[in-house]
Amino acid sequence: MPDTKTILQKILENDIDFVVIGGLAATLYGVSTVTYDIDVCFDFSRANIEKLLKALDGMNPRVRAQKDWTPLSS
Repeated sequence: MPDTKTILQKILENDIDFVVIGGLAATLYGVSTVTYDIDVCFDFSRANIEKLLKALDGMNPRVRAQKDWTPLSS
């Protein structure tokens, strides 16, 4: 599995619309609690998802917002 930095670089290089949320975002705003993960939320427009899938090609991306992980592509 690629590391977080590699994934974020691919997202940024492909001009994908997203925001950082969760613990890291709170830390950036000055909260003293530190987490060691990153949560992001993407714009779910068709064009943005197509760019996301292209950027993450070969990385086996999954949606984790449900009981079973669903592949974003076959």
